Amino acid sequence: MADHDVRFSGNWVLVAGIDFEFDVAIDGKTLGILYVSEGNLQWRPKHGQKRSAPIPISWKEFAEWAES
Repeated sequence: MADHDVRFSGNWVLVAGIDFEFDVAIDGKTLGILYVSEGNLQWRPKHGQKRSAPIPISWKEFAEWAES
């Protein structure tokens, strides 16, 4: 089974003017970085961290993906 850990705590933290950055790893191997902001999500895969810009994902696109 993969070893992963995600933690965030806060009581109704408003993401307004604040960007959150999550390093995403499984079994100690980095998959990429997830950026969360008021406007959208962005994914930067490990293999593209230095070469390419993050991949933007609108909140609407995320909701459609999550509900499918």
